[in-house]
Amino acid sequence: MSTLVLSLIIQMLITAQVFAGETQPPGGETPSPAREFEVADPISAVLKSKEYKESYQLPIEGLIIVQSGNKTYLLSTNARFLIRGQIYDLWNSTFINTVEDARKFSDRIQISKLKLDLSTLSSFVSGSGKQEVIAFIDPNCPYCHKLLEQIEKLGKDYRFRLVLIPMLGERSGHAIKRLMCGIDGKNRDKKAVAYLLSGKYDELPDKECNMEPLVGSMFVAKLLGIQGVPFMISPDGRVLRGYTEDLKQWLQQKS
Repeated sequence: MSTLVLSLIIQMLITAQVFAGETQPPGGETPSPAREFEVADPISAVLKSKEYKESYQLPIEGLIIVQSGNKTYLLSTNARFLIRGQIYDLWNSTFINTVEDARKFSDRIQISKLKLDLSTLSSFVSGSGKQEVIAFIDPNCPYCHKLLEQIEKLGKDYRFRLVLIPMLGERSGHAIKRLMCGIDGKNRDKKAVAYLLSGKYDELPDKECNMEPLVGSMFVAKLLGIQGVPFMISPDGRVLRGYTEDLKQWLQQKS
């Protein structure tokens, strides 16, 4: 794939917010981008009801779920369109009846139900455990590097699928290309993880190869609503947006 095409692919993600580098506060878990909105008065005006309880930004561009009394609605973020009716989460096979339901299931993704073959993406594997953890990372993301250091210590208990996406722009896209095209033979995953930890991508040859796996990774990232890295999915489907100082503890949390 040509450099021009690679650059065009990368532009798909450049506009997204990044939870890495200078935008990522050190320490602790990054708050989920699905935040409550301070829009009680506008929503009450639209609903013409004093029973307004709360609202929550869904992981869908432009839609807020609103609870008023015992009913829930979908409201466009510009407070123009109000949608009434039942809300069903196809990914989790459940009805969303309250804002609390939306909060609970917005941060849960059952990859198996989406029938996605992550092995076909621009990804590498770290660890040999029975439980699989999915981690979307950028090769130049400082907090992804810190997370990788923790991942290396948990390899006996977990198998980490590291999906590479160029959230930090063209430089990251070229790093992914070198990782995908410049490592051959046995222990490919182990070698790739070593380069991800060191960041010495310029040592890899700048070869051409099939870049369709990267296109697939970016499609899946868009599908899952990924707006920053690191982005992780635990074996039981819980989502972690951003960095945590104690990955082991997060993985061991109960559903």
